[in-house]
Amino acid sequence: MEEYLTRKIFTALLVIAMIKITFKFNGKTYTETTDNNGIAKVTVNKNVVKKLKAGGTYPVTISHLNDVIKSTVNI
Repeated sequence: MEEYLTRKIFTALLVIAMIKITFKFNGKTYTETTDNNGIAKVTVNKNVVKKLKAGGTYPVTISHLNDVIKSTVNI
């Protein structure tokens, strides 16, 4: 069985359910849909996470339509 690391990267301040959010992280693009609480989560394969430096900070871009948020993820 494959294992995954799940990290909540973005929580909307305004609850908007069932919209598509795009996450760009470590050269890959992930698309997820917000749940009924307006939360979108990205699941990153543990093999991808293993390649990252522990204690490192990595950029993430989160977007919906024309709204873009640039942030970081600590591993």
